Amino acid sequence: MYRITEDDELRRTLAVAGPARAAHFSWRFTAQTTLEAPRALICENCLRVCASTIEERST
Repeated sequence: MYRITEDDELRRTLAVAGPARAAHFSWRFTAQTTLEAPRALICENCLRVCASTIEERST
């Protein structure tokens, strides 16, 4: 951060590159990827519980 405040060329380069990079993302993509992590954990836990229940019933 300090370097940006002191380096005019770097600041200009990043000012141009930032919006170009941001164009690769969307709020929809951000929301989807944010929701995927807890969903994956929930599914993983459900599978573990189901497997455990099946194992218990078979013994």
